[in-house]
Amino acid sequence: MRVLRTPEDRFTGLPGFGYEPRYADLGELRMAYVEAGPPDGEPVLLLHGEPSWSFLYRAVMPVLAAAGYRAIAPDLIGFGRSDKPAEIADHSYARHVEWVGTFAFGALGLRGITLVGHDWGGLIGLRLVAEHGDRFARVVAANTGLPTGDHPMPDVWYRFREAVRTAPDLSISRLVQAGCQRRLPDAVLAAYDAPFPGRSYQAGPRAMPDLVPATPDDPAAPANRAAWQRLATWDKPFLVAFSDRDPITGGMAPILARAIPARRASGIRSSPVPATSCRRTRARNSARRSLPSCAPTPPRPDGPAPPVPAGRPSHPHRMAQPPPPDTYLGPMEENRARHVTDALRARGINAHLARVGVDQFGVRVSLPDGREAEWDTDGTAGLEAQVMQDGDLVGFIPEIDGSEDFTEEQVIDAIARADYDEPIGHERAEAPQAGPELAPEGGVFRRFRDGFRYR
Repeated sequence: MRVLRTPEDRFTGLPGFGYEPRYADLGELRMAYVEAGPPDGEPVLLLHGEPSWSFLYRAVMPVLAAAGYRAIAPDLIGFGRSDKPAEIADHSYARHVEWVGTFAFGALGLRGITLVGHDWGGLIGLRLVAEHGDRFARVVAANTGLPTGDHPMPDVWYRFREAVRTAPDLSISRLVQAGCQRRLPDAVLAAYDAPFPGRSYQAGPRAMPDLVPATPDDPAAPANRAAWQRLATWDKPFLVAFSDRDPITGGMAPILARAIPARRASGIRSSPVPATSCRRTRARNSARRSLPSCAPTPPRPDGPAPPVPAGRPSHPHRMAQPPPPDTYLGPMEENRARHVTDALRARGINAHLARVGVDQFGVRVSLPDGREAEWDTDGTAGLEAQVMQDGDLVGFIPEIDGSEDFTEEQVIDAIARADYDEPIGHERAEAPQAGPELAPEGGVFRRFRDGFRYR
């Protein structure tokens, strides 16, 4: 096997990804990985997909580390800093499962693993969960599945496969950008291209689409069928964290939900990410929201359960009592976001309407030092913010407790009281003194342009 290694200078100056690379010897190949968090923390194995690498998890890792987990993000063989077999024929589904298994169980000796498998990371990781269930404590399956070839893939997948097969010059960053809702900064796009300085390094990304079992007689189909049978008896936490606009893997979410008993008990969570290559701020939000729901429930002290606050859910599918008529119940729609934006500007806060996609809105607060706090742009019910600078995530405000039931005035007050000085921000006890009032965005002209939809 002829093996290539990407020169290390290709990885200098990666935005938001200053982790020191580590390497595991798999025999004839070397697998690269990064990690964060306490060495004795519960391991979270973050497996990326096609055509990404561990850089994908740069915003997720600090959140997990801050929560006390040991976040471990390897580069699949053929990707990132890992060794790259030079021939497409060197890659097979079985080999990738074996390589990751040797890394996780042999080189690192991991147990009690939380698997986070995205795209191909799930195709590989779910096989490992099925075949080595005693090694895993819980699973997060993100836009992934276990195809067996018994059912046809979506037409868009066949077009994707053909494009990767036939492209004379395969642009990795273009593939990543195609799966993102917003334009990624040039430095981020360059980071996705970094592992592949030339066509000879791209055997991995070119091989992967053809390794997906698309026909019943695919070499990997029997093993995947056996994995489905084993997963049907899985009795540990299993979270399906799919986006809601993925044309390729979206149909796998309800199949996973029906097939895995533990999954049926907890219900599907879906977040509004448009395709398989998720924008990293939303990946960060998903990590912060979903891993606690998969974590073991801490024992409650002796005595009666604490009362459920009025208006808060006492059951995930019904309210304890009807919420007030002006309850926030996010995510924001356009008029609500405009109301909040203008109310903040009236307090002297440099707020702007944030549009995400076609019908999703939030509030963007421009800070004096050039940072921007993006409030409620990720489609979840609770109020939270990510703090960005030059396209990089530099901090966030965790979801404010009880905010899914806030009135509009409470939303305005919460944003006004936000303290962004630390990477993990918080609310001040009181809002700072209001600055000079800023004019509403657009005024009458905006209402005329929008057909007076804004009241």
